[in-house]
Amino acid sequence: MKNTGSTIIVALLLLLSSRNFVDHASAAGKDYVNQADLAAICRVVAISKSSKPVNSASTLTEEDVHEIDEINLTIAESNWKSRFATNEDQKKEPQKACTTADGKEDCLKHWSRWEQTSIRLAQTLASKKILQIQPEKLDSAAGRAARLTVAALAAEAHAIKADFDATIRPRINDGKDDPYLMLKKAVFGDTATADETANCKVTMTSNRASDCKLPAAVQALCFAAVCICAQDGTQSKELYGTAASSAESVGTWTSGAVQQKCKHVLTACNKLPAQLFSATSLLAAAAGLRTRFKQYNGGANSEVYMGTIATASHNCAQSNGHGCIPITDAIPHGSEATKTLNWLDTLEAAAAKQVTIEAVTTEAAAAKKRIHMLTKQAKAALVALKWAEPAPEYTTPSENKTTSTNKGDDSLKQSEKECNTKGKDKEEECDKLKAQGCVYKEDGKDGKKCTLSKEGKKEAAEKAKKETGNDGNTDCSSHHDQKSSEAVNKQGQTTTCG
Repeated sequence: MKNTGSTIIVALLLLLSSRNFVDHASAAGKDYVNQADLAAICRVVAISKSSKPVNSASTLTEEDVHEIDEINLTIAESNWKSRFATNEDQKKEPQKACTTADGKEDCLKHWSRWEQTSIRLAQTLASKKILQIQPEKLDSAAGRAARLTVAALAAEAHAIKADFDATIRPRINDGKDDPYLMLKKAVFGDTATADETANCKVTMTSNRASDCKLPAAVQALCFAAVCICAQDGTQSKELYGTAASSAESVGTWTSGAVQQKCKHVLTACNKLPAQLFSATSLLAAAAGLRTRFKQYNGGANSEVYMGTIATASHNCAQSNGHGCIPITDAIPHGSEATKTLNWLDTLEAAAAKQVTIEAVTTEAAAAKKRIHMLTKQAKAALVALKWAEPAPEYTTPSENKTTSTNKGDDSLKQSEKECNTKGKDKEEECDKLKAQGCVYKEDGKDGKKCTLSKEGKKEAAEKAKKETGNDGNTDCSSHHDQKSSEAVNKQGQTTTCG
């Protein structure tokens, strides 16, 4: 067990506090011989008074991978995104390759996940909760790199989720009872509910000797306490102290009197505040009960019991349930135990289950955190792509030469670029550039809504002709050598310099 050291320490602290509880309950009283047993039992009752814990191991759900899926689809290739619907009313049929694949079920499952992601993404984009990337950036080298990065992060997130579903979640759901209910049953009986706080749900007869031995005495811890301490017509000592072993209204040991006798025990136990419900406290409480087991004699006539034997010349079995419970048959002693300590077995099972729950809760929290960190990395990749500078286009040397001499195209591109850049996709900014031939188009692509108007393109073309001498009015007097003249007359026209 991982927390053995801390469990032992807590157990020792609980035992010490139990000792303090005994001393505080009574500083005198020669008949108060079973107060240590009372302290161990009250410790369990105090834990049962705590609120039911909320176990969060099941909070890792599909929603934890929704965001990274949406980022993954945001930067996916257009031909892939277009295969899926963007609203519930327009779902598309899966591709034939998926419906005829060997792993058809798996394929359809993944198809459905992508489609649901596409529908959610459409809503997310509409509410502007996710960055939108320009199409040209998605098709760039940086876009392809980001796409691969995010796809790998999403795959890892789903692997974590799949591992949780396969190996962690089953452990939290294993078993029909939750440990809190098991604790209540250990204290109050098998029919107790998680809300039980006072009723000892056991069967009691008019025979104390029979009731206070196995198997009747181990129906519930509340009844074991009654056997060890309660007064009746014969047992009149305050074995648990004045409060727990009160003689008030207890009468004889009769069928149906269990609640009246148990009430005094619970009154004494209520002096302890509610204790934290945890694996450590349950383990420590169970260990505290085991420390109250005692042995009478040795050899063939040895006996294991709880409580105190009334007369030195008798064993517990001969005490007829007056202050002790013989439990020898539930303790391995050279052979297997033939009977069980129901309340102790149930308490220890509750502790073991809570150990699992707490471990699983920790693992689930770690898995959830890892998925959220992967999502943050995917977001960072998306942001980096959004604000990345466009990569310069690669051209061969011959292409560079053509571009550098084709001044008409260069001039047009430069004018267009100025509109795009200075206009910033804002109408008011674009209006300031009308003198340069820029015009705002709402339906234009991102980054190009402020573009060159038809008139602007015409002016740019005219300007280019003048620069290259293609307008028939080139002043050749400024070209004084063959190289300069031939550069202007690149098309061999007679109207330009030659």
